[in-house]
Formats: sequence, C-alpha cells, structure tokens
Amino acid sequence: MNKIDKFILDNGLNIYLYNDKRRHSTFFQFVNLCGGITKDFIVDGVEYHFQDGVAHILEHYVVECNETGNFLKLLGEKQMNTNASTHLNMTDFYFETVEDVTFGIQTMLNGIYNVKFIDEKLEKIKSPIYQEIRGKSDNKFYHLNRLCNDNLLKNIKFRDIGGTLDEVRKTTI
Repeated sequence: MNKIDKFILDNGLNIYLYNDKRRHSTFFQFVNLCGGITKDFIVDGVEYHFQDGVAHILEHYVVECNETGNFLKLLGEKQMNTNASTHLNMTDFYFETVEDVTFGIQTMLNGIYNVKFIDEKLEKIKSPIYQEIRGKSDNKFYHLNRLCNDNLLKNIKFRDIGGTLDEVRKTTI
C-alpha cells in the first residue's frame, strides 16, 4: 500500500493524496464534516439550531445553486462519474475521471465555495428532496432499519438525515 500524503492549505483545508498505480483514473472527493446529526452551530458567538434534513437540503442547494450552475451536471457532461451524498456525520461531493482532473477539481470547488442563498432557488430544490422522502415511504429496508434503531437504541432519538416533508417545507433561507 502506498503512503497517503497530507497537505494543509493556509485556509485550513486538508488535502490527502493517494497514488494507486493499479488504476489510471482519478477519484476526487470533497468531504464536509456536516451531516444529518449536525443541527446545532455557533457562528460568531451566536447559536443556531436546525431541524432534521438541513444538511441534505444544503447538499442539494450547494450542487444546484452556485455561480457555476449544477456542477455535477457540468462534470457529467465531461464523462465524469459524479455525485454527492449526505450521511449521518458528513456530506461529500465526488467525481471519478480519466481526464480533465484539473477542470473537475476547479469546477467542484468553485461550486462549493460560491453559493448564493436565494428564496426562489431554495423552493426549486425542494422538489427532488420531496421525491426522495416519498421514495422512502415504500422502501421496506428503510423502515426495517428505522425499526431496528428504535428498538436497539431506545434512549437515542433516531434522526432522519433527509428530514420529513413538513421539515423540508418549513425550511427557509
């Protein structure tokens, strides 16, 4: 196994590089340590408390509502395998490609760091989130997992990473 090189930029961003000589493609992943359980923030001494689903809404918003447009769509047009996902304790944005690595990194980072929060755009991105939430209602594995968590972890409130339809509906800029 090759070693992993780590660099820390002046802005605090950690970069990890791993060179796998067995592959000729490049995998790039941006990880933000804000996920489904991240609901309470202190910014400039002010406390903020959010409902379930906010990290997932932000994932969609960052991808679709930035200065470059939907950066996953732009990367897909360059034949890059790309996506974003929100987990319990992180949100990640990633792509895999055999060429145009610099374009991919620049496009993704420009999108992530240049988001403009506008009410109309927030309302637009809620539609696919509603579809995802409704899709869970028919998913027996989702309900089984939820039942297991509720019974095995009785003293821990189960948090829904995607939130409920009502929580998403009530979310504002």
